Amino acid sequence: MKKTALFLTALWMAALIPAAGAQHLSEALETHITRMMSYEQIPGLALAVHEADGSVWFQNFGQMGLDDERPVTEHSLFEIGSVTKTFTGSLFLLLMEAHGFDGETSVNSLLEGSGLQLPDQESAPITLNHLMTHTSGLPRLPGNMTPADDRDPYKDYSTEQLKAYAAAVQPQRAPGEDWEYSNFTFMVLGFLAAYLENRDFDQLIREHLTEPLGMTRTLREVPEALQPDVAGGSMFGAYAPAWHFDELRGLGELRSTSADLIRYLEAHLGTDSFARSAALQAGHQPRYSLSDELHMGFSWFIRDLNENAGRLIYHGGGTGGFRSAIAFDPASGRAAVALTNSNSDVQDLALHLANPAAPLRELPEDGALPEALIAQLSGLYQNPNLPVFELFGQNGRLMGQMDGQPALPLEQVEGLSFRNQAVGARMEFEASGQEPATGFVLHQGGMQFPFERITERPTGPVAIALSPEVLAEYAGTYHAGGGLSFQIEAAEGHLSARLTGQPAAKVLPEGNDRFFYEVVPAALQFERNDEGRITAVTLLQHGQEIRFQREP
Repeated sequence: MKKTALFLTALWMAALIPAAGAQHLSEALETHITRMMSYEQIPGLALAVHEADGSVWFQNFGQMGLDDERPVTEHSLFEIGSVTKTFTGSLFLLLMEAHGFDGETSVNSLLEGSGLQLPDQESAPITLNHLMTHTSGLPRLPGNMTPADDRDPYKDYSTEQLKAYAAAVQPQRAPGEDWEYSNFTFMVLGFLAAYLENRDFDQLIREHLTEPLGMTRTLREVPEALQPDVAGGSMFGAYAPAWHFDELRGLGELRSTSADLIRYLEAHLGTDSFARSAALQAGHQPRYSLSDELHMGFSWFIRDLNENAGRLIYHGGGTGGFRSAIAFDPASGRAAVALTNSNSDVQDLALHLANPAAPLRELPEDGALPEALIAQLSGLYQNPNLPVFELFGQNGRLMGQMDGQPALPLEQVEGLSFRNQAVGARMEFEASGQEPATGFVLHQGGMQFPFERITERPTGPVAIALSPEVLAEYAGTYHAGGGLSFQIEAAEGHLSARLTGQPAAKVLPEGNDRFFYEVVPAALQFERNDEGRITAVTLLQHGQEIRFQREP
């Protein structure tokens, strides 16, 4: 449930001291964690491990938030994002046991009378297995999802919008044909569970899972008494607001603690007193294979480690300012939880704690860059189709920041080659001797983006104020050829524009029916007919123009 950006944010060098108590990590692993937290600007980290002998231990690092110096504990509440999906899968396994349907049951047969139906083909109906394994052929996100605030993207998406999109969407491929991770399908599953039981999804999770397991701190809405234990989210050293799910269920809304989640994994291992562990374990077998090593279970990822080193069952999660991961090895009986109040991935850490044969990711080497090298590369750089890029030094490191995005530390590979592994980016600078660099090429996502040095920041358009009534005139759906569409909605002081297959973006008014994007050098030019009604819009970007006609 996380978003991808070209570049994120700045280096944070806080002291990172593990909480007092018994130390269970090796010196090498503790050093790795401390370096990771320093380099990736992680305020806090909570770890829990269930050992093969049945013992459980916790180890916590750092603090509750960027400005909250209280230490993290195993009872600190973190947003767990898509780890919630395993609760949805677990709930359905228990409902299947009670109601007598199975993974091959048609979803539409269960949805009958609910007001929500998926597109179906008689020869290949969409089944529960398809939804749980992300092989339904349905998209990652609903196309009518246009959040008022991109920093809290799921808050205002309604059940009625979900029903409307389900009625209109066309599968991108036949069910079972291919794999594509889908939050949309788990929105449907959350709705379906509540419909089948005629009870709120939150109540079902409590009745079937969290109350029997004594997981008192796994919930969607945190009561006032527990608010002091809620960790504050961050994105590479900058504040990140919490995510909310006002109507959606089943995909990413839960908060939890490392103490609660290790109990949850014990139920899946069958080492807890939970009477229905056998039903949960039916979800641990592969139901779709992505490769020889990687498979999908019933909402779980399953990875076979090299050289017969074991099999791990796991899931990760992420919201704006949190990352989570849970993992267990059924053969050894070992399980692990990793939670952080940052957007730094901790899945490799959870997998490694559950089975040391699972590798940890490499971290950049320690050590400051020469001041002369930082000075040689620092400055402003421009690509005509992208925002301005600024390079500067901070605490002995080279930092890169694209306009509209936070800064990100860059690691020297060799010479004038730098990278950031967190976003999969590499930069190759061009310079003669000790002279200032004249430019660089950004390699990311299989593409190359050349930037040239500039001496001053170019000026851009200035936003003007428009009333809500005027902004509402532009709202609507616009179509171009090839299935490309724009969904335009009025927001407070601006428009929200969603192009097919992309998240919604803020566009600001500059006058004469023209709006500009905040994050990329692009604009929308609207057209009016003789009666003054908006009838079309043209996207202006990269020197190209694409015209979209408004729906009547």
